[in-house]
Amino acid sequence: MHLAHIHRTRGVAILCIVAMHCVDALDWSNNHQTYRFMVEVFQGTTVMFVMISGFLFEHLSDRFHYPSYLKTKFKNVVLPYLVVGLPGVLWFMSKPFFLEQNPELIGEPWWEQAAFLYLYGGSQLNHVLWFIPVLTIFYVFAPVFHFVIRHRTWFWTLVVLIPVSLLEHRATVQKYHHLELALYFLSAYMSGMLIGLYRQQVYAFCEKHFAALSAAFLLMLLGHFLLTDHVGSYVQEAFSSDNGLIDWIYVQKFILFFVVVTLLRRLDSRRMTTMDYVATVSFPIFFLHIYVLHVYSHLTHWQPHPGTFVGSMALLALVTACSAGLAYVTRTLFGRSSRMLIGA
Repeated sequence: MHLAHIHRTRGVAILCIVAMHCVDALDWSNNHQTYRFMVEVFQGTTVMFVMISGFLFEHLSDRFHYPSYLKTKFKNVVLPYLVVGLPGVLWFMSKPFFLEQNPELIGEPWWEQAAFLYLYGGSQLNHVLWFIPVLTIFYVFAPVFHFVIRHRTWFWTLVVLIPVSLLEHRATVQKYHHLELALYFLSAYMSGMLIGLYRQQVYAFCEKHFAALSAAFLLMLLGHFLLTDHVGSYVQEAFSSDNGLIDWIYVQKFILFFVVVTLLRRLDSRRMTTMDYVATVSFPIFFLHIYVLHVYSHLTHWQPHPGTFVGSMALLALVTACSAGLAYVTRTLFGRSSRMLIGA
């Protein structure tokens, strides 16, 4: 059963993730308040992406077979990660600052240095690839999540896990932090599973209370923006309160998931060719967009343009179009084998 609204929600989530990285590619020194607002809107959308992953895991759980599941995830996620990550790994290893930043690798053979950059994907040029090793932790523990689906009382652990995520915050330092990041996203993944398990009841609730959910998201966003001086909610170390005690951006994006899903459910029967394609190639866009931004920065001689809302949206359109275009060319040339190269 194809769930168009979930498919399209994944497209919305990837656009927000790319938008955040486009915002960071511009110079906001003369427009700080707009930058803060853009961060408020786009930061933390990975929470939605993880909730979708949990939802889809539950949706396909009736045919769960662990060896087949791992084989599929290796072919469609891990193998593309190894392929797409290679240019970033080679580029980083060629720079003198690589060993300056990672002195523990001085004197180690090249293959150990490469393995380090693959294991800690956020340490290389394509820094967003930190997400794949963290997601792989969830793949490895798939039998545990399948057990939870079959023994639903275990979902009560969310009463503890959600507050843990809110207090932990998401650490910006990716090296050696995979388990902390997995803990941070665990509540989002299991919440997605729970939503999938009771999706008809959840959909009915969201339809009935759509206005209240939308208002809660907007109040949360504007409240955090207007009542604090924080720029987002990321911290250097887990469980730091540098950006406040509670990770309000996690709460925002958790609520936004229900708002977006409800809106897109209302449009299930509509033809949305562009959004459907973006959703289909969401993983390739995720894998490739940092390279596109790197080329953009090179062409601008590493002198970022002044940051504006219009400028960031124009850069988002450019980067998304180029990433989706690369995905289209790869899929045309390699057919079904492209899934093992770029994830779709």
